[in-house]
Amino acid sequence: MAEHVDIQARFLETDLKPCLDAAVAGQGHVFFVDAAHFVFGTFLCCLWSFARIFVRAASGRQRFNVLGAWNAVTHELIAVTNTTAVNTETMCELLRKMAALGLTGPITLVLDNARYQRNAAVQALAEQLGITLLFLPSEVRPWDWTSTIVNNWPSRERPPMPKRRRRSFTPQFKAQVVLEVLTGVTSQAEVVRRNGLKPELVARWKAIALDRLETLFQGEAQSGQDQARVAELERMVGRLTMELEIAKKASALLPSVLSRGGRSS
Repeated sequence: MAEHVDIQARFLETDLKPCLDAAVAGQGHVFFVDAAHFVFGTFLCCLWSFARIFVRAASGRQRFNVLGAWNAVTHELIAVTNTTAVNTETMCELLRKMAALGLTGPITLVLDNARYQRNAAVQALAEQLGITLLFLPSEVRPWDWTSTIVNNWPSRERPPMPKRRRRSFTPQFKAQVVLEVLTGVTSQAEVVRRNGLKPELVARWKAIALDRLETLFQGEAQSGQDQARVAELERMVGRLTMELEIAKKASALLPSVLSRGGRSS
């Protein structure tokens, strides 16, 4: 309807677009909030059988619920999930989770008019946490706006996706992690969770440590060989020094011997 189009246009220009412009400029954050519900059930397939088979399936009321806040600029999703229901408490949990992110600048959540979102408890908590709630006109659904705005936003104004910095680890840190795992002081799963590491990375470090463990003791044998070689060289130097001293004394005595031999002839 034309009336709805006018309402949407005014809302976009006066309420939503200023927040989006600020978010693009790095002066705030805009999140679109909505819920999705997934029903547990069986998958259809073909099965040849001589008898009719009945497959028990979960009832349609068993669901996996996701309440998400989608960042309009970075496309990051902040979500709260459960298997019960999405209600006011779920919305408050999402608000607390977003406040715990420690984002700099104002945070604006764009929501629809669902009762679990637009009520006194949610609004009071949002005000306490310093989060602005921007409710869409009743004629608008939030995810319709999300796809429309993001897909049509001018590319020159859309900031590049932030690149994740590749983490680097010192040899001392790797050794500490592997030592904790090998000694059994901490389980590998706990080490991975506490340090934010990937399980396959820790497994590779452990494999490298085990492969090179034998070389630690090879150094002792090599050290013994080096000491024997040094001793042999010292003996050679001593022998050469002695021979050199004998040669010097012989060369000093040789003229006098030759002179006496000449007189006697």
